[in-house]
Amino acid sequence: MIKAIPTRYNDTLFRSLLEARYAKALDNYGIEWVYEIQGYEYGGIRYLPDFYLPSMNMLLEIKGPSIPGIEKPINLMKLIESGHNVKANWWNPEILILICDAKGNMILAGEDEKAVLAKCRECHKYFLLIETRSFRCRLCGAYDGDHHLEALIDQLTLPQKV
Repeated sequence: MIKAIPTRYNDTLFRSLLEARYAKALDNYGIEWVYEIQGYEYGGIRYLPDFYLPSMNMLLEIKGPSIPGIEKPINLMKLIESGHNVKANWWNPEILILICDAKGNMILAGEDEKAVLAKCRECHKYFLLIETRSFRCRLCGAYDGDHHLEALIDQLTLPQKV
């Protein structure tokens, strides 16, 4: 297992360089984020998500190669999908948990569904999209099939320097 290197970016101390790189990438795309907003326990699962994206109501879990703990977001996503009401003051059952790797790839926790970065023609902002779920903009709600999308990006471009 690779040891995490605590890294400071924009007045936030991240547990790893990879998390800091994601924070900078999200900033580069103009995506609002909060780091480790709140931990909680539900159904015996204790979980502290890496990032919460408030405008999209999404959680991001950043995992480098061979990092343990991937089962927590996967199990939590299964609980949400099964209809369990997860109780935390900021929680919404519509939330999606994405697992992000060291190359900028994102998948929906518990599934093989790839998430992509999309740019909306209506609000001109980037948002994360899971194609099999909906093409609706998670920010402004625009939807006309996929014609409201200005760009689709398969993986985030992660900066090498923070």
